[in-house]
Amino acid sequence: MNSFDSKKVLAYVLMIGFWGSAFAGIRIGIKAFTPEHLSFLRLIVSSIALAIYAMFKKISLPDYKDIPIFILFGYLGFSIYQTALNIGEKTVSAGASSLLVSITPIFISIFSWLFLKEKQGKQMWIGSFIGLFGVVLISFGSEKQFSFGVGAWFFISSIF
Repeated sequence: MNSFDSKKVLAYVLMIGFWGSAFAGIRIGIKAFTPEHLSFLRLIVSSIALAIYAMFKKISLPDYKDIPIFILFGYLGFSIYQTALNIGEKTVSAGASSLLVSITPIFISIFSWLFLKEKQGKQMWIGSFIGLFGVVLISFGSEKQFSFGVGAWFFISSIF
């Protein structure tokens, strides 16, 4: 029998809350900052939070040989991703952005099947498309207009 773990529940609630509010926060922040400045601000805040956490948990620094790959992945995975996402959020409606984010698992599954030869079960495909269909219904029904705009290409590039 599983026991209730309040720390896990709190972690899940915080994660869902922060992730769910990110798009609203970007939409608000993009009114006051350029996409690049907003990305920089987000990275500074998260770097400070991570540094504080690392100090309390006494996490050691990475080996010197690992630093170049950290810099590369940090640049690609954070700087490029966040800037492209911020540019896309300027012109993509909230419904369209949720639709674009919801297709990420489908692309990951397709790429892992194509390049890594991973087997994808029927349940995974059915579940992915049911989820996608649900987001499509919500997206079209929740707004007066459903638009992608030029920024959709930046948004899509941030997914990859």
